[in-house]
Amino acid sequence: MKTNRIAMLTVLALAATAQIARAEMARPVRPDLLAAQQTLAWRARNSKGIQRDNLNAEERNVDALIQDLEQGRSVDPHQIDRALERANRGF
Repeated sequence: MKTNRIAMLTVLALAATAQIARAEMARPVRPDLLAAQQTLAWRARNSKGIQRDNLNAEERNVDALIQDLEQGRSVDPHQIDRALERANRGF
């Protein structure tokens, strides 16, 4: 009887751990970062020369931030704020 309880508690603990791990993997990306990326892409398509290159570089930077967040890596909040400010400012 004691063995059955231990086995049942172990199974419950593993199931709870799996649910927590699954929830952590599905971290939502901030919608403002996605909007900033789309804004930068649109501005880059409608620009020429150096400004286009700068906008493309900034879009890649925002994309890297999004990828880091999706992968669960730590991201400096100041980098996010700076990227959003640059996207809203028009670079």
